[in-house]
Amino acid sequence: MRRIRRLLSALNALARDPRIPKPVRWILVLSLLPVPGPFDEAVGLVALGLIAVFWRPVLRDVLGRQVAEDRRCAAGGDGAHSTVSGRSASRRSDG
Repeated sequence: MRRIRRLLSALNALARDPRIPKPVRWILVLSLLPVPGPFDEAVGLVALGLIAVFWRPVLRDVLGRQVAEDRRCAAGGDGAHSTVSGRSASRRSDG
């Protein structure tokens, strides 16, 4: 489950990154839609292939940020990802 969440988060970050051209970002968005059959998976593989070939530094940057965020959350980091009793730790009051 964690790998799937990480992959979806990385795809989401790539789809929002302004360094990747809009047509490729739209292809990524299309691959995230819940279309039955192998269509969305094939579109996602094409988009990721294009990004891996032509925008490798962007891909490396996004995946590096994803790994750093995962490590910070696993270590009990300081952000909205760590939860206490279902609420974000950043919104929790100490009183």
